Amino acid sequence: MRKTESTRRVRWHHSRIVGTSRLAIAASTLLLLTSVVQAAPEIVIGVHDLLPDTANQIVTLNLITADQPVRGMNVRAELGDGLGPGIEPIFSGATYTSTVWDAFPTTTLGGPVEGAEQFLQSSVNFSDTGLSVLPNGPVVHLLISTVGIHSGDFPLSLNSPTIAEPTDLIVPGGGTVALQTTAGLVRIVPEPNAIGVLLFLTGALAVSCRQKPM
Repeated sequence: MRKTESTRRVRWHHSRIVGTSRLAIAASTLLLLTSVVQAAPEIVIGVHDLLPDTANQIVTLNLITADQPVRGMNVRAELGDGLGPGIEPIFSGATYTSTVWDAFPTTTLGGPVEGAEQFLQSSVNFSDTGLSVLPNGPVVHLLISTVGIHSGDFPLSLNSPTIAEPTDLIVPGGGTVALQTTAGLVRIVPEPNAIGVLLFLTGALAVSCRQKPM
């Protein structure tokens, strides 16, 4: 009789331990899934081809994997590295029209850093701080000037070591959420020379005439 009672107690304790372990595993799995689902929002800058010697060209940046509502954004960008022998492209501004921020009226501040226009610090916020959106899609249009530059590749970064803080998102309540960003590139591509194009077309026409059957 005592042996049976002892066996029952052992089985009960064993069941309790197993149940507790299963709960711990379930909690760990839920935590893991939550961390996977709440991946940091990301901007892949990519490579952008711009015309030489032209002002106010637009580079649009898109946000992906955002699953947390936000009410604004702080853009802190750097263009070029200041190491080239010649002049480098500069920012001429930033605009937030035709982006995810069109959902509600906004207030914008900032722009290129005066006297150092290769840097830009700008922000956009919903005027009503209680409003928010999931910002998947275009979030900012950078305006870039290549005046005086005819070719070259120049880095574009949203996480500059020169600026104290990186680009981030503003959440309801005033806090911020960090962004994952990949370095990008602005490539200035010379336009085809008009005479060169004409010579190419003339040559192509001559070859075509030669190949016609007599």
